[in-house]
Amino acid sequence: MRPMLAKTGDISVLGKPGYIYEPKLDGIRALFHCGKTVKLLSRNEKDMTERFSGIRVPLIHAASCILDGEIVAYDRRGNPDFNLLQNGGEAVYVAFDIIEKDGVDLREKPLLERKQILAKTLTENATVQIIVYTEKGKRLWTVMKKRKMEGIIAKKKDSTYQDGKRSESWLKVKLLKTVDAIVIGFTHSKRRISSLALGLYDDGDIDFIGKVGTGFDEAFITQFLPKLLRSSTSKRFAELPKDVVAVVPRYVVEVEYLEVTPDRKLRAPVFKKLREDKDVNECRFPV
Repeated sequence: MRPMLAKTGDISVLGKPGYIYEPKLDGIRALFHCGKTVKLLSRNEKDMTERFSGIRVPLIHAASCILDGEIVAYDRRGNPDFNLLQNGGEAVYVAFDIIEKDGVDLREKPLLERKQILAKTLTENATVQIIVYTEKGKRLWTVMKKRKMEGIIAKKKDSTYQDGKRSESWLKVKLLKTVDAIVIGFTHSKRRISSLALGLYDDGDIDFIGKVGTGFDEAFITQFLPKLLRSSTSKRFAELPKDVVAVVPRYVVEVEYLEVTPDRKLRAPVFKKLREDKDVNECRFPV
């Protein structure tokens, strides 16, 4: 099983009938296997059980189940903070779906029925929660804007769970423009990592979409530079500026930006986070 994915939507979905709305959480997507075997698996099937061992197995009213949700860390305002999660903040698993219970596959059941099963199956604890949802999308959107959170996810009430697929039944509506881009190089003229060179796939090739040099700190540089150095290569996977040290495209980062220019470069990009849960072949045009 791989998590169901959302397509990009816009605010026109906020008033449509037949949807529920949830906050978009800034964390790491994971399937939580609870029962005799306990595992936290990322969307690309990396085992994160040991890494997030502080997440305690919740009381479940079943012999076993598989939950879908997001691993987050909350800041003082109660907002999910990815940097805090990456730097030792207390991890919390927020469940928003259940796809198996007692060995029974629930993926063909409609979303609201799965939500009801989830509520009856799981008892929350300090490190495992159930997400709150609403039918009032515009009101939730206003709250997300005030709290400066990422946005919302709109989900069709009767949608089945389409694992591994990006479906129109789930739509992510972001307050900010972001893109998940491939790291294809770096520069080091002013500090150990001055900027990251970014790319996206288009018709089987990687196109260079610009460099990002703001948004990451020395702690990130210390952690990420050894990985870049191990990945450095003489082969250039796109047409890169001369000052860029090319790397094998194996890492994905999320970047916030103002717009895409006519020559398909990101304007005013800001680094947000390393996407360990995403594969490079998912990073494609259009932005």
